[in-house]
Amino acid sequence: MRDARESANLVAMNSPIGQKTYNFFANNLYTAIPREDNVDLLPLARKFNTATSYIWSVGLSDWGWFDQKGKMWENDMDTGKHEAFYPFKMRF
Repeated sequence: MRDARESANLVAMNSPIGQKTYNFFANNLYTAIPREDNVDLLPLARKFNTATSYIWSVGLSDWGWFDQKGKMWENDMDTGKHEAFYPFKMRF
């Protein structure tokens, strides 16, 4: 949650194939998942590819642009350049 801004959200999964248990916490969840060489996933991969070339990961840059108070980060005061710092991938 961030004050005066929309919250930063993400999606995470273990694998596009799923898991063998109904226990949600049985496996780690990732924002970037390993590529699967499963022919059954090709139609899904092609559909996702119509929107993005990065079908195996989720962008997290929105997490780095604002602090908890909703203020945009300012890293270089001399040039006024804004640069966000955020994780490449996350594991839960």
